[in-house]
Amino acid sequence: MEIYDTFCFVLLVYYACCNEIYRFDADINNLAIGKSKVYVATESHLYQLNHDLKLEIKNEVFANNASCTGSTSNWIKLLVVYEDNNTLIQCGTRNNGACEVRRLNNISDIILSDEVPVVPVYFGSAVGFLFKAETKTYLAVGAFRTNLPLNCRDDDQQLITVRDVVGSDIFLEHQAPHKPFITVREKKHRYVHFVDGFQWLQRIYLFLNINYTSERARIIVMETKKDKVDIFNSFTAVTLLCCNDKARPELLSSSLIQLSGDSALWAGIFTAGKSGGPDTTALGIVNLSDDRLQKSEAKDDDDYFCFLDCSSEIPPSSSNKTIPIKAALVHSKMTSLATVAIHNWVVVFIGTGDGQLLKVVMDQNQKLSCPEILYESPAEKAVFFKMLLDPVDQEHVYMASGNELTRIKVADCRKLDSWKTCWSAQDPLCGWCAHENRCTLGNECSRPDSIWVTIAEGSIQNPKQIFSYRLMDNSSENKQDIHLMAQVYVNNSRDHPSTCQLTTAENEHLCEKHNTTFPNCSCSFPKDKLSAEGLKVSVTFAIGTFTFYETMTLHNCFKIGSTPTKVPCSDCVSAGCSWSVKDHTCSSSSNQSVSPGQNPCPTLIKISFDNSSREILVQSENTEALKNSDVVCRFGEHKTVKPKQENGTFRCSANKLNFLESIIPVDIAYDKGGIVDNPNQLAIFSCFLNASGCSPDIQLVPVIDSIEPNEVSTLGKNNVIIKGKNFSRRTTPFKVLVKGNSDCKPQEAQILSSTETEIRISMPKANKDVRNVCVELGDGRCYGSALVTYLSLPSCESIFPKVSWASGNRRITIFGTKLHLVDSVKTGKHSADPLNTMNSSHISYNSPPNAGKSTVSLVVDTNELDCGHLIYHPDPEFLGFSATSVGNVLQITIKKKRDTLNITEDELTVLAKSNNESCPCNGIFIKENDVSGDTSIVCTIINYEACKLTTSKLTLEIKLGNFSTVLEQPFNYLWLLTVVPFVILLIVVVSIYINQRNKRVMSKNLSEQLELLESDIRNEIREGFAELQTDQTDLIEGSGTIPYLDYKHFAMSTFFPEVGYKSSHFVNEVGHSFQDSQEVKQDDCSKALSDLILNKQFLVTLVRAMEEQKQFTIKDRCTFASYLTIALQSNLVYLTSVMEELLKNLMDQSSNAQPKLMLRRTESVVEKLLTNWMSVCLYGFLRESVGEPLFLLVSAITQRNNKGPVDAIHEKALYTLNEDWLLWQARDFSTVKLKVSLQGSPESEGEAHTSLDVNVLDCDTIGQANEKILQSFKSKFGHCYQFQINDIDIEFEKDGIQQKLQEVDNSSKVLENGVTMLNTIGHYKIPDGAFIRVTKKKQTKNLSTQESIKDDDNYTTKYCHLIETDLPEVEDQQQNGKKRKKLKLKEVYLTKLLSTKVAIHSFVEKLFQTIWGISNNKVPVAVKYFFDFLDLQAKNKMITDPDVLHIWKTNSLPLRFWVNILKNPQFVFDMEKSPHLDACLSVIAQAFMDSFSLSDQQLGKYAPTNKLLYAKDIPQYKTEVKAYYKHIQDLPEFSKKDLNDFLLEESEKHKNEFNEQAAMAEIYKFITAYFDVVLIKLEQNEASGNLKQQLLKVKGLFCEKKSCKWE
Repeated sequence: MEIYDTFCFVLLVYYACCNEIYRFDADINNLAIGKSKVYVATESHLYQLNHDLKLEIKNEVFANNASCTGSTSNWIKLLVVYEDNNTLIQCGTRNNGACEVRRLNNISDIILSDEVPVVPVYFGSAVGFLFKAETKTYLAVGAFRTNLPLNCRDDDQQLITVRDVVGSDIFLEHQAPHKPFITVREKKHRYVHFVDGFQWLQRIYLFLNINYTSERARIIVMETKKDKVDIFNSFTAVTLLCCNDKARPELLSSSLIQLSGDSALWAGIFTAGKSGGPDTTALGIVNLSDDRLQKSEAKDDDDYFCFLDCSSEIPPSSSNKTIPIKAALVHSKMTSLATVAIHNWVVVFIGTGDGQLLKVVMDQNQKLSCPEILYESPAEKAVFFKMLLDPVDQEHVYMASGNELTRIKVADCRKLDSWKTCWSAQDPLCGWCAHENRCTLGNECSRPDSIWVTIAEGSIQNPKQIFSYRLMDNSSENKQDIHLMAQVYVNNSRDHPSTCQLTTAENEHLCEKHNTTFPNCSCSFPKDKLSAEGLKVSVTFAIGTFTFYETMTLHNCFKIGSTPTKVPCSDCVSAGCSWSVKDHTCSSSSNQSVSPGQNPCPTLIKISFDNSSREILVQSENTEALKNSDVVCRFGEHKTVKPKQENGTFRCSANKLNFLESIIPVDIAYDKGGIVDNPNQLAIFSCFLNASGCSPDIQLVPVIDSIEPNEVSTLGKNNVIIKGKNFSRRTTPFKVLVKGNSDCKPQEAQILSSTETEIRISMPKANKDVRNVCVELGDGRCYGSALVTYLSLPSCESIFPKVSWASGNRRITIFGTKLHLVDSVKTGKHSADPLNTMNSSHISYNSPPNAGKSTVSLVVDTNELDCGHLIYHPDPEFLGFSATSVGNVLQITIKKKRDTLNITEDELTVLAKSNNESCPCNGIFIKENDVSGDTSIVCTIINYEACKLTTSKLTLEIKLGNFSTVLEQPFNYLWLLTVVPFVILLIVVVSIYINQRNKRVMSKNLSEQLELLESDIRNEIREGFAELQTDQTDLIEGSGTIPYLDYKHFAMSTFFPEVGYKSSHFVNEVGHSFQDSQEVKQDDCSKALSDLILNKQFLVTLVRAMEEQKQFTIKDRCTFASYLTIALQSNLVYLTSVMEELLKNLMDQSSNAQPKLMLRRTESVVEKLLTNWMSVCLYGFLRESVGEPLFLLVSAITQRNNKGPVDAIHEKALYTLNEDWLLWQARDFSTVKLKVSLQGSPESEGEAHTSLDVNVLDCDTIGQANEKILQSFKSKFGHCYQFQINDIDIEFEKDGIQQKLQEVDNSSKVLENGVTMLNTIGHYKIPDGAFIRVTKKKQTKNLSTQESIKDDDNYTTKYCHLIETDLPEVEDQQQNGKKRKKLKLKEVYLTKLLSTKVAIHSFVEKLFQTIWGISNNKVPVAVKYFFDFLDLQAKNKMITDPDVLHIWKTNSLPLRFWVNILKNPQFVFDMEKSPHLDACLSVIAQAFMDSFSLSDQQLGKYAPTNKLLYAKDIPQYKTEVKAYYKHIQDLPEFSKKDLNDFLLEESEKHKNEFNEQAAMAEIYKFITAYFDVVLIKLEQNEASGNLKQQLLKVKGLFCEKKSCKWE
């Protein structure tokens, strides 16, 4: 199914993409084409389109007044393109057949509207064409009218006229003193139908059908003379007799085939009428040079047509000029024809009655190839009889079908993707274009020196063999001559030298010939190479730059025939040898009677039996040479009979011969041995040869009476039944063959089962056509005949109804076309057989049970065709019923819940039951949407008493498809009406009493809760206010040793933020030198690449080329920039100059559009390069000035954070700067001072212990307490105490007992939902001043890798700390002996943000002022230089807006560097950044960037708290920033030398800290990935050839040294 759907989709896409279609408002009735336009006539309009079928003009062609027919329609009978005059001649039924002349390029422009009747045909036919007679141009018109209304003018029947098209006598047929025309003889007005006409050389031809005594096709031929009278005097008429196999008297369509020189053929489609058989129509060919088409010198009167003298009668026998025509191709329904000749080939395009366009190739012997379907019209309407080729290049066919005109390419050469497949297609229109390396049409390979190779001129060849050859004797006994011929045609072959060469399979040279005469080649090779088993050789042929070859086996001619074969002569000739008919031997001699390309082999064709003479007739061909030969009829292996020869038929007597076998092979054998070629292996039933004759069982050959069905789809069909007799009265096997006249060979149908009178088969796939089915027996003959029509696939248009109830079995009807070909209907996964298969427009089936939306598919063979969807709704819900009796009629009303099933009366069955009796309820009426909004179903039972029904205890059984339900008569509740009011009154009174009582209790409880809530909120607000006013800032004001990261690890963190300094690939760690032995081997590679990188033109071009590629992502750009920074770490001066160049290019791109957006993001290599450059140049300033205030700020935030509760699970804290990380659910807490004893080092057990007082909170978890203890010792005594949190345990000593404190133990509280609360200091009830001992954790053998509970993957869901997990009563307070939930509001705790801000404010201001402060009128060299650079570029680009410069500076320094440092202190210090610390630093970084913003923030009460927190400080900061920028601008400029000295110092300072060669290797990977693009870019930029050579040299070095790998 998927393969079929894919094929259909590809076919539709091909037809849509490769063929243009235009659909008109009505059917096409005429068509013409010019050099640039297409003209189409319908019933009421004339259209002008271009060759691509794009509409240009549409004109109405109604008659001005109603004609004598009473119609205003103007049927266009003639459309003639007059290119020389740039006009279009249009003649129709307007004004009794008058014509109009219009402009070719604008049909709206009518040049002439004449009144002369030219085609007064009305309901008849007409044909017209222009021809040249010496210097004049005439219009030849053939027209015949039929069924002429009485009130129409009855002029003389001017059947064929010649009319002027120039001058004052335009469209007149007379020529003084005559009025010449051809008409029919008196009393013979029957029927004439014109089909076609044209001029070829000095003659004009008109093709028509007549029906006098019988229907026949005729040609009228006239010579093109200057005078019209002379033209008509030269006319002769010839009858065309088609065909040799069957009479097909009517001509449908014709086409002129212009061959080379003065030769031409004519092709026509003939039909036998409405027989409907597979051989109804035929293609016939006539040579226009036939003598019978010439006018004889004797009087050549015709019995039907006449000129001038039409009164006399001519006997039919006196006009007996006929041309018999052989059927070249037989088909069921051909309708139209077009041809094109190319290289002695003729390509025939045939339209069919079902909308197909067939393509057939005919060779010079008029042998046809198998038809190919070039196009199929979806509408499947008959193809219009007139089919035209593009007159300019003949590369497209214009096919009309119904109201569609389709432009179809004559060949789809593109699908032939190799030279061999292009040649094997055997299509002369397709050839291999050598310089483009693809299969094309001839005009598509148009370069002057191009070589276009197609099939050879001549006859149809074996598509598997490119070369034919002939072996010939050489004058030398040791040599063997071979003559080769390539079966190809090459354009301009004389302009190109050719060479052929033969080599053995072992690549041994045999022979070679230069400057051969293409396509022939002859050479000689040693005869001893040709062994008895043959010689495998490879033939190579080269012409110009094109080379092709083929492998073949050369046979030893003398050894052919040593093995018995049915075709010894053919085997000999096909092996390139010559066959002697006289001696029946094969040799390489050149004087034999049969040789390759000369005198075909004698061959047996067919066998039959003559009952009257009891002779076997063997028909043959090419057996003229056997007339005097001694031959015998051989039956089986031994018995022979001397035959009689008559016109290629051997008559073999069958008297008195007896055989045991049932089937006997028949051969014609030579008396001296050997047989005549018998490719069909002729045989006959032995009983025909026996003296006793055949038994009745044998004589009763199979007879086919019918085949069901006799129409199948192109996919074939299973279970086709052949009915007849005599199918199984024999022991010999038989076959069922399906044969079409246009098929290359019959197909065998699979036999599923067989009986005496019936065969069940599976029909194979085939194209649309009528085919014959027969039964082939062992004698090779096919018996019986039945016609099967192959049709296109069914199509589905609609489904009704589109819904079904869930239980299924609803009758669904599908409407469409060819639905009788459907095998089954599939709904979802369920299949159902159609209920009616005889109707092609609709079929029905019962829906299966299902639910939801199901796809409906039509199953044809094993393929499924989509047909929409069937929606399933729940089964209908019947609510109840009521029954009313009126006399003897019982009316039942059923209530059904309203639905969208749209049930009809015919689908419902209602059965009434009572007292074990039942009766159907008829006359069903459905009323939708009744007063209640439901559906009412009414039915009646007449004379219900006769059914013994009673209205009491009545039940209904309702059936709807597979759904059924039973409704019972409702119970009578009338007696309850007196009791219900009293019960309701009692319930109301009781409810009012209870409700009032509950209200009083609820009001009291609510008042108490509100009072408690107010008290809680007041306390929280008061505590917050008091904290703001009284909180003492005891944060650290100094720092000990600051744990800076060294330069290389700082750089790696900023270069590669994702991996940071852990990427040791580029870092030279202490003790590891890069200068190892392997590096020495790489000097050539690395030095060449380094030299190339140090070329600025190359490097800038490289960056530009890569950035133009879409696959060069932003990540790739940043990575490349970082590799480049490392690679040029020792040459920062060059790196800076490259950065300047790239920045200027970036400004050129940005300044024209929105310059304020420049450097805002990191989307290019230079933007990342600038980030890295700032990091490199400002590292010293960072350590000397900014490092300490930044570290103090981070420490202050951490200390402030630890002063209040922190949730161990979610890391939210009471003291924070970020609202999202505010722990507003915190409980009341208190500080607990612990006396902590810690041993000297984790490795020593017996060393003295150090004691320290540590403050923790009672709500801290044991893990948090551990961290605070370790941090206190580190702060007090430095970093000598390098304990890890997982290495220690803490113990609480109470009454001499040591209790180990753990976050989770057996005493941990487990909540109702299974979540465990972490143990806290308060959980263990540790008092203030308690003694805590820190001990080294004992090592235990534990297979688990989990060192703490935080390593658990489900840590956040299994445990909780301060933030509850949706359970009440965790934070309840005791009051009056009852528990209550203490209300927490986030907004109440927002003051904690402010208190935190106040606590760390001095640290923030000191950091900011350090960054944008200017000490001793000095700023970092890099900052001053880069700001001056931006000022200069703005001046050069004439940017006067100061805001642009401010934004550029902000984007390059604060945004690109300082914010990155502020948010990531771990880039600078050896520390870990917690998520909470990151959130706080984000708020400070936002305030930092707001200080550089030029816009004023309009903040309200709903603004984010992180904006509000520093809202009052931002204006002051902005003032300081502007002063900072102004101060830098006012400082004296640094000279280029000062900058270079600084950069050289930085390079020297960090020399050998990076693996620059590793970075070079990574850069080369990028160069390799975009090598071709970079090379092209260098050429576009007109780079020096030396630079390109250098690039290619680098690539070569890397490719050659495979072992060269970078560290």
